[in-house]
Amino acid sequence: GSGDLYFDGTSSSAVYEYAAGPNLGTSITQFTINTWVYFNSLPGSSSSYFPSVFSLGLYTAVNPNATVNGTIMFYNGSSGNDNKLYTGFYDVPSGGWHATSGYAVSTGTWYNTVMTYDGSYIRYYVNNSLFNYVAVSSTTMINGYGYRVARRWDGYDTVDAYIPISMVYNRALSATEISQNFNYHRGRYGL
Repeated sequence: GSGDLYFDGTSSSAVYEYAAGPNLGTSITQFTINTWVYFNSLPGSSSSYFPSVFSLGLYTAVNPNATVNGTIMFYNGSSGNDNKLYTGFYDVPSGGWHATSGYAVSTGTWYNTVMTYDGSYIRYYVNNSLFNYVAVSSTTMINGYGYRVARRWDGYDTVDAYIPISMVYNRALSATEISQNFNYHRGRYGL
């Protein structure tokens, strides 16, 4: 729609479409990621191609103890991409990948995807309903890393989607607050 950011999922060596932002702060131990997304195509099942809708924090070979702290992604945390959308994060000190169950998405449909982390649980909301949650305790969280929209945290895997809204909070929103955000925007996306 008008005013939406469109990423075409091109992953050639010459063109990578994504948005990136700067450091959002340090020592953030709770957060919320809230996105609206409409997929034009899905990446297809793969053991090596798994783009993110949104990644907060980055993993780099230069700093292997860096964390991916919050991602809405096509990666199941172990064997690759099964064409479902997951939420989770990677944290070396607390045992690597921590992810919710995956939500089967389709093309041609708007989704409001929300991940919260309150220091004890990752919660995954889809279109204003709690889809899944998982208990995770982590002491190493966001420490001076930026974010990416429509691109994998450590590579150039990108999504073919409209992503008009990406919001990040430095705390875990309540179910009531998530519902308020959803209801504020839902009319624009026909939900």
